[in-house]
Amino acid sequence: MTEKSSKHNELMRKRISNLMDEYDLSKPQLSRDTGISEGGIKYILNKECNPTAHTISILCNYFGVSTDYLFGNTDKRN
Repeated sequence: MTEKSSKHNELMRKRISNLMDEYDLSKPQLSRDTGISEGGIKYILNKECNPTAHTISILCNYFGVSTDYLFGNTDKRN
């Protein structure tokens, strides 16, 4: 993994966590709402795995943000 890719993944995790805080969501609630397993959410947030493109798409749609926002390429949410 490149340094740039690593930075994007770290920012993605931080933004997902911040969005969860903003919407007052627990891991179980996000799991129920999105269909992503609770374990999958935990693994993503704890740096144990990188989400698939499908999972990223689900999260972006759920939170109403772009992939560019999620990966830190822009501060504009959409």
